[in-house]
Amino acid sequence: MPTFTGPEWLLLAVAAFAVGAAKSGMPALGPIPAAIFASFQPARASTGAVLGLLLVGDLIAVRMYHAHADWKILRRLLPSVLVGILAGVVVLWAANDEVVRRIIGATLLAAHSGGSPP
Repeated sequence: MPTFTGPEWLLLAVAAFAVGAAKSGMPALGPIPAAIFASFQPARASTGAVLGLLLVGDLIAVRMYHAHADWKILRRLLPSVLVGILAGVVVLWAANDEVVRRIIGATLLAAHSGGSPP
């Protein structure tokens, strides 16, 4: 388990806050947590940490807004979501940290430039 300094913990807390802020209407903050977490942890571990935060955010959102959810749309999205998760699992299983770090970097650059990931 990695050991972080006080300033690193603070920066990771800011990244966790940015995940929540991005989910609640400030999407420009979305790429920030991935970059911060990847700079302090191995790339594969940082991907898991950010995914965990995103899932918790989704669970909180579903809990808070379940009465307003359009369950038909969510059911239609489910197959694509499952395919994406499966693809991510395969990539993380097959790739080493350097490859994952490059994928994170390429994705952040594509998101910053307004394009889609490679």
